[in-house]
Amino acid sequence: MLKHTLVHALFLAVLLALFFVIGNPIHPGAISTFPWLIAMVPVPIVLAVRLRYEFKRNPSLSFGQTFRFGESTVCLAGLLFGAFTLAYSYFYFRVPGTYFLGMTLLLTILGTWFVGTVGSLLFAIVVASIAKRHEA
Repeated sequence: MLKHTLVHALFLAVLLALFFVIGNPIHPGAISTFPWLIAMVPVPIVLAVRLRYEFKRNPSLSFGQTFRFGESTVCLAGLLFGAFTLAYSYFYFRVPGTYFLGMTLLLTILGTWFVGTVGSLLFAIVVASIAKRHEA
């Protein structure tokens, strides 16, 4: 199970990093964790794939189990994506301050976690209702 979480989290982090690099301008001065609204699209897509996989393995998943699967994937992806943005910011701004780097890491992790938590919550509600229908 940890292997699947790691694979999905790594895939999500790579997609987020790709949108991050493509969406940010090349000129110096500012970067954004989610440069476009569409940059958040990989989160629900990867969560849907992850939770669908788990639901196929165990059709009687509870709300809590489904939420934890999504949450663990998103937390790990947030840490990986945060590490990427930290390294990117360090080289992009040519020796930025420690405060700036710390805020970049913190806001990236929290932003990814928040979007992923909302997605995990919504998918957990859907999967739990489908599981109840299968039991009946």
